[in-house]
Amino acid sequence: MNEVEFVAQREPEWQRLSKLCDRAENGARQLSGPELLEAFRIYRRVSADLARVRTSTGNLELIQFLNALVGRAYSSLYRRKRQRAKQVVEEALYAAAATVRRRWRAIFLSTVTFFVGVFFATSVISMRPDLESQLIDRNDPNVRGWLSGEFDQRSSDEAVLMHAFYASNNPRVARYAAALSVATFGVLTVNIMIQNGIAIGSLGTVMAQEGKLDHLLVSVMPHGASELTGAFIAGGAGLVMGGALIAPGRRRRGDALRIAGKDAFVLIVLSMTMMLIAAPFEGYFSFNPSVPDPLKAIVALLMLAGWIAFFSTYRRDRDATEAEPT
Repeated sequence: MNEVEFVAQREPEWQRLSKLCDRAENGARQLSGPELLEAFRIYRRVSADLARVRTSTGNLELIQFLNALVGRAYSSLYRRKRQRAKQVVEEALYAAAATVRRRWRAIFLSTVTFFVGVFFATSVISMRPDLESQLIDRNDPNVRGWLSGEFDQRSSDEAVLMHAFYASNNPRVARYAAALSVATFGVLTVNIMIQNGIAIGSLGTVMAQEGKLDHLLVSVMPHGASELTGAFIAGGAGLVMGGALIAPGRRRRGDALRIAGKDAFVLIVLSMTMMLIAAPFEGYFSFNPSVPDPLKAIVALLMLAGWIAFFSTYRRDRDATEAEPT
């Protein structure tokens, strides 16, 4: 190949493609119909030029020039249409709801393990009161505060600090519960859910013995509707990954974990988001003595009903066409 003649013959089209790329900088829609067809034709010919130059010459400068031009043209002509913010949000919401529906068994099992812990604590304290101290310390300041049946009025600064604490701590716990599943084949995820169930069950049992279970429930559920549900989902994410390692089916474990990890990632992000949503309720509302209990109960029911409706119905019509392998 005579390189000088080749460049002289082909350079006008290279320059033309470069100009078309300049016009299509913000997307191929900037080009007219004839210009778009011309750009595609020149793009294919320049791609062939690049292949020829690579095999017929050692001119690195020319190779780099054509490689950059082909890459730029590809980016301009095949760039995906930018999604509007509303579309991005809708896609994220659909991914969350559809993944919960697809992985409901793991989330259900996570929920069951939590309530196994609740049942265990309730049974032990009820049948063996002498073992109560092994599960809960009534002298703990937090427990004494609950047993008093009253909350101190928080200052605005204290409320802000508690909001910040809940917003940073609770999502971290969710990540921790899910991440441990890979290292332990899901065992520590189950353990964390049971331990949390034991803690809640123990507190609930002693509150019931003091006739103040209603106080506990109405104070926990406004934020718990999001926070506890998020915890169940985080546990489900851990079990999804643990299940892929224990029973990969016909896939290799690495492939099964990779596929399961996509859904687990969505569930983890969802659980962290739910806990962030719960944080302001926990910081400003649930433990605020000036908020009437009936209002707390109404907010809790509305929050729980809203999550259930979202998970069970949001864009369900798309599920059949966008199902992914489990």
